[in-house]
Amino acid sequence: SELEQAKIYFYDFSNEEQFKKHLDQAAKFSPAFRLGSNLSQAGRLDSHFESWIKTSPNVNLRDRAFSLLFQKRITLALELFLKHLERYPNDAWTHSGIATVYILMGDLDTAGRFAKKGYQLDEEEYTASILAYYYSLRQKHKKALILYTRAVQWNSGYLIAHFNLGCVYLTLQRFKKALQVFEKIDQSLPMNNYMRAKVVNNIGYAYWGLGRQDKAIEKFQEAVALSSKFTTARDNLEQFLSGQPSEKDGVKALGQ
Repeated sequence: SELEQAKIYFYDFSNEEQFKKHLDQAAKFSPAFRLGSNLSQAGRLDSHFESWIKTSPNVNLRDRAFSLLFQKRITLALELFLKHLERYPNDAWTHSGIATVYILMGDLDTAGRFAKKGYQLDEEEYTASILAYYYSLRQKHKKALILYTRAVQWNSGYLIAHFNLGCVYLTLQRFKKALQVFEKIDQSLPMNNYMRAKVVNNIGYAYWGLGRQDKAIEKFQEAVALSSKFTTARDNLEQFLSGQPSEKDGVKALGQ
């Protein structure tokens, strides 16, 4: 009973004080439930629940869900998103977060419903980007283009929206526009070397689409130098070193 109360206060009310109180009560009956112990071995709490014991009491369920989403722990992220949605049914970011989870799960129909609802509730850069991503996966690239363009207009520093916008231009073979987007990202937005390698690779792809083979090789070499682990750029470079590749040969941009 104390364990069930702890879960209720933790998940439903985000009340860590009461959560710890009931968990301490449970510990009086079984030392296995003391803070920091291996709760999953007791067969009463799952392993995910243990990890949340040490989290900050000031972080709400939605923020915890996004943190889990970034860690690719999508099942637990979905659980927390849905619990947050019960309390805040008109929270746009929660709808968009749920859409992201369903995209990762491959359920595009459900993802589309949540993505559209999130954007309907609040038209801003994140909700627009998630809906744009959904449209891209549905091969509705012109709709995606409109939404990504809005997202970067609303937030000029939104790296992912900029990157995905450039990817849509590449998909539509609008190489000049793609080149403008990726060069702007490379020149003005901070990022780590791995992300910059992705950007530079796509600059190379845009040059290749424009028939600028010399510049394409230069950019693929630069991308490989930035991150040796980035196999896409290395494969592209090998395509050129082994001969002039055609589109069929598979020179690749890194997609969304």
